[in-house]
Amino acid sequence: MFYNVLGVPAFISDNFPSLEKKKFSKAGNFVFHKDFQDVLKRVENIDKVLNKKIAIVKKYLPILRIIPFVKGFFLSGSFTLSFPKKESDIDIFTVSKTGKIWSARFFSHLFLRFFGISRLNSSKTFENKFCLNHFVTEKSLKCTVENEYQAILQSHFVQISGEKELKEMILKENKDWIEKFFPEIFEYIEKNERFQNLEKMFSRNLDSFTKKKISLEKELKNFFETLFFWAEPILKFFQVIKIKKNKNFDKRFIKISDKELKFHPGSKEKFYLEKYNKAVKL
Repeated sequence: MFYNVLGVPAFISDNFPSLEKKKFSKAGNFVFHKDFQDVLKRVENIDKVLNKKIAIVKKYLPILRIIPFVKGFFLSGSFTLSFPKKESDIDIFTVSKTGKIWSARFFSHLFLRFFGISRLNSSKTFENKFCLNHFVTEKSLKCTVENEYQAILQSHFVQISGEKELKEMILKENKDWIEKFFPEIFEYIEKNERFQNLEKMFSRNLDSFTKKKISLEKELKNFFETLFFWAEPILKFFQVIKIKKNKNFDKRFIKISDKELKFHPGSKEKFYLEKYNKAVKL
């Protein structure tokens, strides 16, 4: 697997392609690239975009922590791969309590819409909006689709709320099949300074199975869960109707069940897989 100067797998980064070999030149013991100045400028611009999105996530972390029936939220997509565009949204992977996936989705959208930060199909712009496009339960952590694209995404989740052991549980369920595609990927991630810094930035906010923190946020979350423990069947009924009425409903990209809710109608998965397969053949 090849990486560009940001440490991003080359086949999955469309707005920051890998450097062309033919543009490298030697001078003594040094190697130069003809577009080096342009590369530096693009890295600086990406860092500015990334830092702005990080600030937004930090600002709304207290809100995420009180959303009922959610075990943990994770950043995913271009955000954690370090190549977000200015106009892109913030992809969120959500783990819900078992048997409460519809409640978790309902209240996640409700809370984020109240603060105007949830991505809506009717929005004119998706810039810096939270995109709640993938939910699984704590008992359904194994990815249902195994390919190179999903291997990259699954291995680059960054946890921003919940108990820190949750990330370890996700890796335990998916590590074997991910390494079948990319045997050295976790070794690479450990050495990827950009990714490690992003993880450390949010790790201090995580709880632990063994050390439960008592806080106002947790008390509020428990209050909402007690108040609406009965609502799952009703929330499921109305959400299923709304989802199936949506003109963008397509079973190829939208999956709905009591274990997983996945909404990727504009997914570039096929495009990136074709790009990867072409690169492998070269």
